[in-house]
Amino acid sequence: MKMIPQFVDKAWRTSKDMITPVKVLGKLLWISSPWLLIFFGMVKLLSAFVPVFQLVVIKYLIDGMVQFQETTNNQIYMWIGIFVLLMLVDSMTSSLGGMVQTITSREIKNINQYRIIRSNR
Repeated sequence: MKMIPQFVDKAWRTSKDMITPVKVLGKLLWISSPWLLIFFGMVKLLSAFVPVFQLVVIKYLIDGMVQFQETTNNQIYMWIGIFVLLMLVDSMTSSLGGMVQTITSREIKNINQYRIIRSNR
């Protein structure tokens, strides 16, 4: 019975030690550019939902092909167009995510250099 509280305590300390660098990095990112961090989060959130939307569109495409007599060609072309647009949104969000990461890393590098220069004075 004594082993369980020790295990829980050790697991808690380990998880707390793992979270500390994330907090420091989060503060540093927020200090460097808060709006860029919010934009990056929104882009990542959008890019997470694009595959779900693509699956829904594929479902409607398959349903349209199976029930070809009841659907018109315009509906099928519409779903194909939406799928292509979702592919474009996915590629744009990944590109935007890469650009935001590059800009953020430059900002953090500048902040770190400023802190080093200031501490050497």
